[in-house]
Amino acid sequence: MVLTPQPPRTTEAARRTLARGGGDAQPEARHHNLSVYSRWLAEKLERMVNDRLRANRIREFLQAFEAKLPNKVRDNKTVEWIAAVADFADRLDPLTRPERVARPIEMSDDELAKFVERLEKESAPEQQTGAGQKRAGPGV
Repeated sequence: MVLTPQPPRTTEAARRTLARGGGDAQPEARHHNLSVYSRWLAEKLERMVNDRLRANRIREFLQAFEAKLPNKVRDNKTVEWIAAVADFADRLDPLTRPERVARPIEMSDDELAKFVERLEKESAPEQQTGAGQKRAGPGV
């Protein structure tokens, strides 16, 4: 499943704030920040979906493995391995901690600017080294 980020939508309240000249960011900066954040949200959702699918495949494999495993070869090493793999699947699955799944859809201009600034700082070393570590996101 590939998500295509939609152009950011400015809410009616945000439009009124910008029309009054309020808000901390210029409209162009807010548009850029919304675009970056929207893309991050879509990527984060796609990672969570993929992690959930992977965790479920691991659980299915474990279930099949245990069904095929004769009792006479089930030893402490095997039991520990099964427990470790089940724990890994639980840590991988974002729905084992559903309170950490949802992300804010809207933020103030200041919060949005700070988020994007942290995100860009964190991704700068990755771009230089080519390392592709996945991150939860700066403070969200």
